[in-house]
Amino acid sequence: MNQAAIPNNRDIERDIERDIEIVVTRHFDSPAELVFDAWLDPKVAGHWLFATPAGEMKRVEIDARVGGEFVIAEQRGEMLAEHVGHYVELDRPRRLAFTFAVDRSAKPALITVEITPTNNGCDLRLTQTLAAEWAEYADRSRAGWTMLLIGLNIAITADRQIVLQRTFAAPRELVWQAWADPTASHALVGASPVYVTGLHP
Repeated sequence: MNQAAIPNNRDIERDIERDIEIVVTRHFDSPAELVFDAWLDPKVAGHWLFATPAGEMKRVEIDARVGGEFVIAEQRGEMLAEHVGHYVELDRPRRLAFTFAVDRSAKPALITVEITPTNNGCDLRLTQTLAAEWAEYADRSRAGWTMLLIGLNIAITADRQIVLQRTFAAPRELVWQAWADPTASHALVGASPVYVTGLHP
């Protein structure tokens, strides 16, 4: 099977003056580890990475190691859109870098993802190093990554549950009876404050 070429550091440094950079940032209300793993877990990545609303994901293969290859293919009408690349750097949960191309014979772009933990989640900065001859596609690429990061957020938060805890000054049997009775439950709910005590994945 043909493989996309893996650029070495010297190749990247030699071309950097001719390349342009696209930067997209986003805050996530999720731990840095969860956001990092979403790039490498095939079951999660298949829901958002290179996914489009009307497409059907056909193949998600990820060899999550430096030098490992990924192949993500989505059916888009009559066309099978294949995305291929190799991992250049993996430093969980703060940084990953990989090459990316839609044609194995073309020069791949370099994608760098930097994740900074914060008190309420993490901040992500994505940089795409794009060859100068593709400069006219810069805005389209920026918009595409912006939408994909929205999809990432949906993918890692879709299965969460909000857990509410409340204390009632009444016997358990009375509370259950009032909860089950639609004519009385409104009074039960409005009797005292409700606090969100946990957000569980």
